Amino acid sequence: MAVHWNRAISYLKIGLRYVASAHVRGYKFIKKITLSNMPAPEPLP
Repeated sequence: MAVHWNRAISYLKIGLRYVASAHVRGYKFIKKITLSNMPAPEPLP
């Protein structure tokens, strides 16, 4: 079983702690994500 379950840390809290830590360390964040509205290509046989 994962360690965070034993300490009752949710995935949200894990993510928030990561973002806070990255901010303190000066990491750059993605500010904008653009998704294509094109249909997905057909899979290869």
